[in-house]
Amino acid sequence: FESALNLPVYVFSKVIWQCILLAGPGLLLAMFLTAIAASALFPHWGWAMSLLFGAVVSATDPVAVVALLRELGAPEAVSAMIEGESLLNDGSAIVAYQILVQIVRGSFEGGVLDIILLTCRICGGGVVVGLLSGFVFVQLLSFCTYE
Repeated sequence: FESALNLPVYVFSKVIWQCILLAGPGLLLAMFLTAIAASALFPHWGWAMSLLFGAVVSATDPVAVVALLRELGAPEAVSAMIEGESLLNDGSAIVAYQILVQIVRGSFEGGVLDIILLTCRICGGGVVVGLLSGFVFVQLLSFCTYE
């Protein structure tokens, strides 16, 4: 929450395409590489379970990196790119996890179009909930005083 609230919107708008590239295809690449290693180490898991494991462990958390960048006085664009990528990366990992859990359980009976529709539904719901909760919490924060 803090990262999203304090992310400079103007700077983030300048680096959003780098963030999307790192969070989308970057996460998929990390997920597939992790799945290859997991399927080699645990051959009884199967490909779907290995991908699920890859989706869980591929999300990054750059809290220490961003704190160090701020302490060292790195350009704001670098910090914004890392924080923005982390926020988008978490969302991408959640979508991948939701889809893969259904596939592993055997409850997903669809094709590529169904995966795209499920992704849009999860992302759209996340945007709506995020905007509403963000609006509510910003309004609540406006009542706080620093006395």
